[in-house]
Amino acid sequence: MPNPNNPFRRVSPDWTPLLNFPSCLNSVVSKLVKSLYTAELVTEVLVNKCMSLLVSMAAAAVVAGCASIINGTSEQVTINSNVKGATVQVAGGTVGVTPFTGPIPRGAGTTLIVSKEGYESKTITLNTEIEPIFWGNIIIGGVFGSTTDMATGAMYKFAPATIQVDLERAGGK
Repeated sequence: MPNPNNPFRRVSPDWTPLLNFPSCLNSVVSKLVKSLYTAELVTEVLVNKCMSLLVSMAAAAVVAGCASIINGTSEQVTINSNVKGATVQVAGGTVGVTPFTGPIPRGAGTTLIVSKEGYESKTITLNTEIEPIFWGNIIIGGVFGSTTDMATGAMYKFAPATIQVDLERAGGK
């Protein structure tokens, strides 16, 4: 027997659209309002629905907190040379001149070319380590976040991030 004091007692279908709930809850509220559920049950169902929504949003935020987002896909690197004004190139593009401090795209096998007219060019492959946050991302986010970090190179950090390059005069002079 329905409780006449129950605020969620059966109502006409015309009353349902007046509810101002988020769209994800409309179907649940609509079904509950149209039936004989008690206010406690309605509250319990709404709380469970909202909690699962909040947990899903929190999980998405944690997974999104991968190395790509936290540390970015580039890293500040300092390149010094015994010759001031030497050109620094990464992936075929000039990024600056020595002494250089600026962003270099992360990734294993990143190579730099340092050159200046009258000197022998030097090619250096930067040493990398795996970012500690990458391991947490595998544990929390699984394949999706870690794959993103691998593809963008964000799973790596340069070690060391300061490089000294000594250029020699061309022809050994």
